Amino acid sequence: MGRQITISAMTGTQDYHLYVCDNTSLTCVYLSTFDNADLPYTTLIPSPFDTVDDYCIKIVDSNNCEIIKCY
Repeated sequence: MGRQITISAMTGTQDYHLYVCDNTSLTCVYLSTFDNADLPYTTLIPSPFDTVDDYCIKIVDSNNCEIIKCY
């Protein structure tokens, strides 16, 4: 099974657009759209991000506010 992430709480204006990015946040791949009714929200991280040590999760809300968390 690949690497997965779980989002348990959100602030902002729903709907939320979820991306996985490289560690510079320049290359991002769209994963899905979710809202508060979907929480906790779990999804798999796709290749090649599922095997790298450094990656970022970016969430963009309906007001285009971005939340970026890098690991």
